[in-house]
Amino acid sequence: YSGEANHKTRIWINKSDGGSVPTFLEPFKGEHYAVLAPGSADKKRIWDTNDFVSSIKQIQQDYPLQWIVDGNAGDYERCNYIVERLSVSGISALNTAGKTTLRDVSLLIEGSVLVLANESGPIHIAAAVGTPTVCILSGGFYGRFYPYPGNPLTIAVTHKLPCYNCSMRCILPEVECVTKIGVSEVVDAVINVLSQAQGLRPFAKSL
Repeated sequence: YSGEANHKTRIWINKSDGGSVPTFLEPFKGEHYAVLAPGSADKKRIWDTNDFVSSIKQIQQDYPLQWIVDGNAGDYERCNYIVERLSVSGISALNTAGKTTLRDVSLLIEGSVLVLANESGPIHIAAAVGTPTVCILSGGFYGRFYPYPGNPLTIAVTHKLPCYNCSMRCILPEVECVTKIGVSEVVDAVINVLSQAQGLRPFAKSL
């Protein structure tokens, strides 16, 4: 992006663009839902799958949500693992990895109350359509693409290191700017961004 404080991404979509979206959302029966994108084109940007599961379980204590877990075909197994773990805990989740077009994803994100994702395309779509977003952000290109300046609904969670802006040429045994991010940090960021989002309040838990 340009670095300007008033920078705003845009995306042009309409309801006719997402042919599969109504089918995906039908099981949710109009309830609030969130989108989780646990993959990334760069494997070094991918946060631990079990940490995503743990985060969602904690988020559900304050904001009981339905979850769409999305990605490309290569993310299917990762997404399916998450859906299975959430389902065991009674959390409604749907794996749409490899089943969505870019327009499908855009409409799903536009209708969601939250996007939780690694540094990947869905976070930029969410910023463009105004959906609250929490990004697990590596230090490789920090500030070049994300976080968006002046947008309090796009929160980055990261583990800052002296070697930031390395263009993902990591000099450490593991990518600590990602692997050292704690579950509690992500949960706090999600609760924070949801509390700011258009007056959204914690939803009443089902009896």
